[in-house]
Amino acid sequence: MAEDDGKSVFSELEHRLKPNRQGALRKIGDRILALEQLRLWFVIVAGFGAALAALARAFPGDAGLVLVCVGAALALVGGVFVARFDFRKLELTAFLNEAESIAEDAIKEGRHLEARQSAAEALDTRRLALLDANRVMRETLEQALLFDDADLISTLELMVDTSLSHLLVSVGFSQEEAWVLSIFQVQGDELVRVVARRAKRADEKKESRRWKKNEGIVGAAWARENVVIVADGQDDLTADELKVPTGLQHPDDKERYRSMGAVPIRLGDPAEIWGVVAFSSDRAGRFKRAPNDRQEQAVDTVRLVAHMTALVAATFRRIKG
Repeated sequence: MAEDDGKSVFSELEHRLKPNRQGALRKIGDRILALEQLRLWFVIVAGFGAALAALARAFPGDAGLVLVCVGAALALVGGVFVARFDFRKLELTAFLNEAESIAEDAIKEGRHLEARQSAAEALDTRRLALLDANRVMRETLEQALLFDDADLISTLELMVDTSLSHLLVSVGFSQEEAWVLSIFQVQGDELVRVVARRAKRADEKKESRRWKKNEGIVGAAWARENVVIVADGQDDLTADELKVPTGLQHPDDKERYRSMGAVPIRLGDPAEIWGVVAFSSDRAGRFKRAPNDRQEQAVDTVRLVAHMTALVAATFRRIKG
């Protein structure tokens, strides 16, 4: 539906429609001008006929009758053709307007279908990226287990790094977006970040905050043992519900962490909370629930990382005893 250079086919059609409309208007204008030139003659004929009919009064008998008939006939013919010319002008204009309206409606409908197809193609791309991320993370774990010196944290970092490009596509992050991917582990009564990947790689080395239960979005996910989604962190209700303690607040939190998704990492049976995976973005609405209460793909991606982290943690717990 779209051309190779990224321009819409319907943009091209719309671009072509405008000069064609101008050309059609010129042609109709020329036709109307020709009709107007002819109309002048038929107005003269009609006027001449009317004059003959009026002049017939000066001629008695058959001559006057003939003049009346001829004059009336000429006036009638002239009037009919003048009316026909006026009707023809209206007909040509209406035809052009109708054709233009049909073309514009077709372009509008085409744009709508094009947008739907583009959205479907984008979703298919993201779904494939989610499958690829799942495959790559599993393969990374398999390869890591071949090395005796592999440990939990380095394997998690390698798993994230090898699948990161797929994860970004699956969520739908843009190049200009400030995103953060974090894996937290429960250590005592705190969540400690053990893996962090950011859009700005230089920020990954900065000291991270630690969270207790019900502190911020990750603390809420830990306490609730359930997925926590923030569509817009600047919403007052959300800010009150997921309040960050004063000592942990940063001035730019509302801008940097506008939309978030956090998924607890469950381990064992009965399940314990090993940690929390959190994704965030500076774009509102990046993480949200669909109207039918099913998770959007962005949240499904966070859930996948949580499941794979649980698999890695369970594997190393088994190996290390």
